[in-house]
Amino acid sequence: MFNDAASVSVSDSTVVGGNYGLSTNAQNGVKQKISLEIKNSTVTAKNSGSAGVMFNIPGTLTISDSTIEGGR
Repeated sequence: MFNDAASVSVSDSTVVGGNYGLSTNAQNGVKQKISLEIKNSTVTAKNSGSAGVMFNIPGTLTISDSTIEGGR
């Protein structure tokens, strides 16, 4: 997403990734403000040294009734 603001909701899902299960991208700087909600879900990053969720920009991260797994 390339908008200055975005909202993403992951619900009743299974997400599997390599280095990150879910991530943001700080490349465009701090002007981005997003909302990421994870509920009733499992997010897994499989690689060694990985993170289940990488959230490195201004915004709101809400996780409820979910499992987050990574290699760190």
